[in-house]
Amino acid sequence: RERLVDREDREDFYQEPLDVEEMLRKMEETRKRAFDYETEDKIGGVIQKAVEALIKMICTDLHPEKLSLANESLKNTRTLAIKHDKVHETKSDPLREKAYEVCEKLEEAFGVLIAKEIKERAEIKKEVEVKEEEK
Repeated sequence: RERLVDREDREDFYQEPLDVEEMLRKMEETRKRAFDYETEDKIGGVIQKAVEALIKMICTDLHPEKLSLANESLKNTRTLAIKHDKVHETKSDPLREKAYEVCEKLEEAFGVLIAKEIKERAEIKKEVEVKEEEK
């Protein structure tokens, strides 16, 4: 197990190495369950798009364009779901409100990751160009 923090007295500071394939399999199962739920409740579609965006993030190595498309899809789905969500209008389900809020925060986090990735890729491209000019 990998040490995350220099503390020996707390078991929760240790983490098992990630099994990415298993994680993706479980995420795909969650995505499918959310898709099945979407016919009953539009929030299922929002959850489905959130999981799809997470899968895209993992599988594309933060490719800005692909992640932007997934993020935009999540945002559009969430916006439409909220617009047509009668329960949301009454604010009578706090858990539902939190689900929408978490997805919105996920969109914001993806935006930050996308911006960072674009910046890093531009810096790498610039470094390569400078090295080529030096030759």
